[in-house]
Amino acid sequence: MGIYEGMQSGENSIESTWALMGLATKLAQSIGLHRDCARWKLPPAKVQKRRALFWELFITDCWQSLATGRLVTFSLPFMDCELPFNPDQTISDDGMIQPSFPFWKARFGAKGAECISTVVQGTLTLCAPKRSIILDLDCKARDMELPKYT
Repeated sequence: MGIYEGMQSGENSIESTWALMGLATKLAQSIGLHRDCARWKLPPAKVQKRRALFWELFITDCWQSLATGRLVTFSLPFMDCELPFNPDQTISDDGMIQPSFPFWKARFGAKGAECISTVVQGTLTLCAPKRSIILDLDCKARDMELPKYT
């Protein structure tokens, strides 16, 4: 709903998108979505659904933070949610495994989490990051393997 609101391009769309995403992320925290639930003895399908939902929220929260200049909700030291499985992967013509787009996006969120979080922190904190940190983050972002269908 928050993304839809943002696409409406209304006068207050950024404000309402931020409020709706804030509500979604706080609700996610309240049910422990940021914690890996495999040890809670939930059915495997439910574990996968929770993981996929968490990583979707995490990456959306990061991008929204960068777009609006507001703080992220999730903080790396307080989350341990694993990546979901990738049942929809395919094999490319050259024999390489191609992740489905939802899985790739979650993996980008997970592997890039440190990178994205650091970018958000460096952008929004009072002290600018060192040039070496910026160059390191640039390398991490550029080294992220893209699927063949992109």
